[in-house]
Amino acid sequence: MILFTFVLQENIPKEEGDSLAVDESLFQRIGAGDTAALDDLYHLTERALYAFCVSLTRDHELSKEIMQETYLKILSAAHLYKPMGKPLAWMFTIAKNIYYTEYKKRNRVQLEDTSLLGNDKRFSYVTDLEDRMVLEHVLAHLTEEEREIILLYAVSGMKHKEISESLGMKLSTVLSSRDTEMLAELDRVSVVAEAEDEQGALAALEAQRPDLAIIDLELRTGSGLGVLRQVQAEPERFGRPRAVVFSNYGHAPVRARCEQLGVERFFDKSFQLDELIDFVQAAIPG
Repeated sequence: MILFTFVLQENIPKEEGDSLAVDESLFQRIGAGDTAALDDLYHLTERALYAFCVSLTRDHELSKEIMQETYLKILSAAHLYKPMGKPLAWMFTIAKNIYYTEYKKRNRVQLEDTSLLGNDKRFSYVTDLEDRMVLEHVLAHLTEEEREIILLYAVSGMKHKEISESLGMKLSTVLSSRDTEMLAELDRVSVVAEAEDEQGALAALEAQRPDLAIIDLELRTGSGLGVLRQVQAEPERFGRPRAVVFSNYGHAPVRARCEQLGVERFFDKSFQLDELIDFVQAAIPG
């Protein structure tokens, strides 16, 4: 339904201020008895840890208890921390272990009425109305893994790559429903346009002249095949972009037709998202 176009450039400026960078030396300082380092760690990670705990418990007060015990455990065990580049993963593991060993065994997990969360003042971490709506939805409908992903993204503000690293998941697992955002977060990749129909796709290609076009065959009007035919017929008009297809329609005749129209690769949406990510990363000029 959507055409993704990307420009692959050497010097795309990095976003500032959105990344959750945890200095691993904080754990060394905490292990040496530096209470100021624990304060720094708390203020840096409290939102992310809270979102993770809520994804487990679906309960505000219980999440706060687990947070408190997690920081106390960090205080006593920080000297055991070995720098591996994934401090949040270590913290999340502690929190999950506390939840399963201490609380779930005692059957203390009680779900709150999620319809009340939008007006619940105790959710001081969730000040944005849209975030509260997301919270209500995930608590009511999603699996534990899905709650972890969505809450860390919507409530704590972590980036998708950070979430995948912290939870030990593939990037495609974290972002299978957020393809555009996922690809935009790859280093030196910039999404320059999207389109939902054939004419819009062709207009975007002509205006932006991207390095790579990722095309879905099923568009709201027209088709991805129509886009490919036009690009093949008038390559100079569109800047000769490289083209790949990302579609659910992976039958052999369809793949063959795409190849005839100059498509470099065909990726099946149902199981080849990782391969698409690898292709985009490999396409970036060295």
